[in-house]
Formats: sequence, structure tokens, C-alpha cells
Amino acid sequence: MIAPVSAEPTIEGTVADLIRRGIGTTATSLVNLARAAAIEMSSVTHGQLVLQVLLPDLLSRGEEFAVEAAQVIWESRNSEGLKPFLQSLLPQMLDMKDIAIRSVAERLCKAWDLPSPLKHQEPPAIYSVVLPNPERYASFAPPSGVSAFSAGLFAEDALTWTWILERQLELASRASEIELANIRHRVAEIMRRMGGESKFGPEAVKFQFARMSRLSLHATYRKLMSQTALQAFREAVGELYAADVIDPDAIPFLEAYSGAYSPVIPTRFPVPRPQTFHAVRMPEIFGRQEGVWIDDVAEDLVAPMLPNGIVLAAVSIHERGFREEKWIAEQYFGPKLKQQEDELFMQLQRIPALLVTDRLNYSFSESCPGSVAHILPTVAGFEVCPLSLCPLGAAALSWLQVPDDVFTYTDALGAKSAWVLYWRDGGIAARETDSGIHRHGFALVVERKYGNQLGQHLPAQYEVLAWRRQQQAGEDVDFRLERLDVPSPAI
Repeated sequence: MIAPVSAEPTIEGTVADLIRRGIGTTATSLVNLARAAAIEMSSVTHGQLVLQVLLPDLLSRGEEFAVEAAQVIWESRNSEGLKPFLQSLLPQMLDMKDIAIRSVAERLCKAWDLPSPLKHQEPPAIYSVVLPNPERYASFAPPSGVSAFSAGLFAEDALTWTWILERQLELASRASEIELANIRHRVAEIMRRMGGESKFGPEAVKFQFARMSRLSLHATYRKLMSQTALQAFREAVGELYAADVIDPDAIPFLEAYSGAYSPVIPTRFPVPRPQTFHAVRMPEIFGRQEGVWIDDVAEDLVAPMLPNGIVLAAVSIHERGFREEKWIAEQYFGPKLKQQEDELFMQLQRIPALLVTDRLNYSFSESCPGSVAHILPTVAGFEVCPLSLCPLGAAALSWLQVPDDVFTYTDALGAKSAWVLYWRDGGIAARETDSGIHRHGFALVVERKYGNQLGQHLPAQYEVLAWRRQQQAGEDVDFRLERLDVPSPAI
């Protein structure tokens, strides 16, 4: 079915506009929800009409809008009613310079058994020019004043614009044997072409903040300079790929480190918090007793349970705040670790890591303790680095990863055996005057019938860690950590 062409406003156009505006807010949580809503629409007739309006608009806007469109197209590729329309978008996607979009288009051609001609292009001359003082391009010092809340002082300088790209540029230089200085200079050229100061300078940032303030959005957002630098880097890699001067095996890794979505991590809405998962008691905003809530952190040392599954590991974050003051509770349940860190994010770095590109990548040669691994924080769209089943642990049990979903495994007969539960409770904290309680987390779950088979692969000792902290303007003013040893969940 083809969407009718009309000059009059339509419900499809209105819904498409709402989704586009959600993406345009740059607020991470809203972008994720907008993308998830678009993907869900691919399975219903009227939703497909919305996508026929939305997707060409996003692709024509380019940059982050086109990246979102490409992911929606990829995850909607099995919709039979939408497939002819999606296939009509392939030529436009194949012509785009962003390597993330180009890769999606090539995967779609392979999935649909269509040809994907690569148009060879000569690389820009800058890649072969000998630059003066190339050693200055090896410095990646952040601009003065940079922080989690500020991009720092703006300067009309390629080094300032590209300071976040150290790892990406080093990888691209090794994969192409082109001097890092030349690639970095080219990325800055692309950023200037994209608008330069007008795109990510002080006035652009001021406008971004003004819009978020007008919408009462007090949420995690994408910094404009960082977003533009990653976009420009992907376009530079796309140029090198089209010129056939970069190792194609390096492309998935370059994409993973530059903000591209993985084809094996599906977008999904979180489910409600299971009632058997502990809901941390959060302090009252007004009339509270300072320090008492922090001191009671031991009451959060509760192992999560599910009636239909065995929880191998779980993490959760519970937040409440008002203006610049915030209270945060974090929990970890899983195999006992050798050291305790001061926050959940750092604690997860103690667990063996998986890098997700177009597949799972890892450097360990033995099964992870408790068969629990964590996903490195290159994954676009997740608020907390999620947990995952160790692929070597899965192999020892003869379990197979579901294609296009690194979080789900089946047994040899195809029955679901393990999965990652992503839950949310209380919505998303979006306003600085929002005093509600917001919770979210991940749990690695195994079907209960595999308990006996699983038990021999698990350590006897597990632990629960609980953190409580009070923050003022993003800085800790009070903090406490407690831990508790617990038996293996399979016992």
C-alpha cells in the first residue's frame, strides 16, 4: 500500500512529524523511544503509511536523522507489506557517504538478495598531502572547561573539534595506512562543511539548551560537537571505503566506536519492573532527615528473583531528584568480584567485556565467571552498559545465539534458553522539577528448567552490592556502599 499524496495534513504526516521531532530533541531517551515507536509501526498497515512519510524525510535531512532512518529500515526489513517501499530507498542509502548508512544498505541488499554495486571514487587529495607539523595532530587534550555537562570553550581549530576521536583516528590510520594527521584534518574539513561554528558552536549549543528548557527536558542529551565529530569521522571512513584504501575488516570496529548502531542489537521498549525485583525506598524530597537514607543502604541487599527463570546477574539504578539535588541508588547482583568500586558503571568494568560490532568480539579464552559478561559502552542507545551471557559459557551448554540479537540464546532444539530482561519503572526523568522516582535495569535470565545443567558451570559464591549517594549539581555530597555474600542462584 502506498501512502496517498495530499497537500492537506494527514494523521500519518502528523505522527511522522512527532517522531521526527523526538529525534530532533537530541535527548537520548526520546530518540530511543522515537526509533522504537517507528519500528513497531512497521507491522501494522497504518503504521507502514507513517513510515512511508517519515523515512524519506529523515533520509533527506541527513546526519543523525538519516542514521536513525537506516536503523528503522534495517529492523523493519522483514515486513512484507513494507518491503517494496524500503527497497526503493536503497539507491539513496547506497549513495550516502556515512559508512554507517552505507553498511546498512549493503546488509539489506544481502538480506534481500539484491546487487549492491560499489561506486569507486578517488580519495580527496588531502589524504596524500604532506602536512606541516604533523606531530601537532597527535595531541588529543580536551578543551578547557570540558565536563559531563559542558563541551568546554569553543575554538575555531581542528584539534579542538576532533579531540574526542583519538581511538577512532588511530584505528582508521592503522586500517588505511594513511597518516593520522591527514585523516584528522579531513574530518575537520567535513565538520566545517557541515556548518562548523553554526552547527556546534556556542550559539548552536545555546539554542539546543533553550529548546530543551522550553520543552522542560532535563534529560541526557547528545553534545553537538561530539555528535558532529563522530558523523564527520564516519563520512571520512566512507570516503576511504569507496576508494578501496581501507581494510574492510576494520569497518565494523570503526562503526562501533563512532556511534553507529549494531545490526545485532534490536531496538526494544523496556518492560515494566518485575514485582519480585526490589524497589529501593527513595527519600522524601521535603521534610527528610539528611544522611539517614544513605545509612540505610543495607536494606537494598536483596537478590532479584523470577518465578519462571534463574537470574544469573542483574543491575539496576533508582533515581529521584529536585532541581540540582539528586538521590541515586544502584544495585549489582552477580558472580563475586575481587574488588568493589564506588559506582555501578566502574563495577561493571570488572566483568569480562564484549565488544559488539556486527557480531560479538572478545579477547578471553575461557568462560567468564558465572557465564556473565558485559557489553562495552560503545553501544548506541543504552543508558547503562547491559549484561550479556558469555558466548563461551553458552557454547559449553550447546546454546546458540539468536541471529540479529546478541542478548537471546536458544538450546539445540530452538527453545529460548537465556535472555536479557530490560525493564523500566516510573518513566524517564525529564524535568528538573520532577520529583518522581525513576528506575531501570537489566537482568540476565536463564529458563528455570536448565537449573541442574547450569549449576555445574556457576561459582558457589555470588554477591549483592548496593550503593546510595546524594548529589548536588552532579557532585557527590554523601555516599555509602554495602555488600552481601549470597549462594549461587542455581542452588
